[in-house]
Amino acid sequence: MYNYETYKFNFLSPLFILAGSIFAVYGQVIPAVITFFPGAVFLVSFQGIRVDTEQMKMQKYSRILRFRFGSWVPLEPVQYLTVNRYNIRGSQTGFLIGTDLGTSVYKGYKVNMVFEGKNLYVSLMKGKKETMIAEALKLGKMLNCRVLDYSTHEKKWIL
Repeated sequence: MYNYETYKFNFLSPLFILAGSIFAVYGQVIPAVITFFPGAVFLVSFQGIRVDTEQMKMQKYSRILRFRFGSWVPLEPVQYLTVNRYNIRGSQTGFLIGTDLGTSVYKGYKVNMVFEGKNLYVSLMKGKKETMIAEALKLGKMLNCRVLDYSTHEKKWIL
């Protein structure tokens, strides 16, 4: 069984915690608990993927504490895995003042599972290049399929 999990930051969590703290300062216990508790719970949320190579099924899930939310789906025959590069554009100053001045381009990497048939591919995970290559190689060995490094201009098979 293959398992990959990463931390999932939820932007609303700090807001809920802040609101709960403000209610607590003013002595409003019930609203404080109602807003603080979900913020604290979602602050420790994770997202991941599990692939059962024996029964050929996959689960994309979100995990909060010990509870996983996501259903198992059967896997079609996998042709190969790819490690792709994509651009993330953003700027804190541009976001604050509503302009494109000072925008920066950051590179992100993701692993895709490519199938034959109707559904062309499924995006599995995102992260740093070294981590994505290592995870793609690990999953490729478990699924007995090839891995294509599509993140460079050379676009070469690495497994």
